[in-house]
Amino acid sequence: MKAHILIIVGPSGVGKTAIEQRLQQEGYRRSVSVTTREKRSGEVQGVDYDFVSPETFSQMEFLETYNRKGTQTSYGTPLVPVIQARDANQKMVMVLEREGVRQVRSKLKLFNIPFAVCHILPCKGTDAKCLAVLEERMIKRGDSENHIKERMDYIKKQEELKFFEDLYDKQFVNEDIGVLIRELLSYADTL
Repeated sequence: MKAHILIIVGPSGVGKTAIEQRLQQEGYRRSVSVTTREKRSGEVQGVDYDFVSPETFSQMEFLETYNRKGTQTSYGTPLVPVIQARDANQKMVMVLEREGVRQVRSKLKLFNIPFAVCHILPCKGTDAKCLAVLEERMIKRGDSENHIKERMDYIKKQEELKFFEDLYDKQFVNEDIGVLIRELLSYADTL
């Protein structure tokens, strides 16, 4: 086994959390993001996020950061755990938004860490079919009607179903998570 990172990117409802959990069962270490926002009910420090003060956040080194528009809230992927995973020859899984991928790509190359950015779609077929599948999944997981509308508008506006060759290394389909995990693991063997 060689240390590497699988970066999972895709629209809301595509199954990123389930993919991350399944890869953890396969021995992948999960990247925990850091945020300056308040911890929500049910969230666990160090599991859901590392919740830190803005002062602490400003002193940390990150692979990527972003600020939530209209707020003072910052999010980031810390560098230290990634370096630790590399040095311990561990595999890591990271779920990112498309905006963070550019920052992460350049830094991982700089630190000589093999990685692949995997773009996930919910199904094979047209954008209309994929959007319908995503909406159905969000309904099944109990998202509010307002949240679903916001997410669907965002997916369309941000072209989250589109494969950006300059950002993504390979595209996968999550129609059957067992099949998808086998495909991801097979692809990771080539890194």
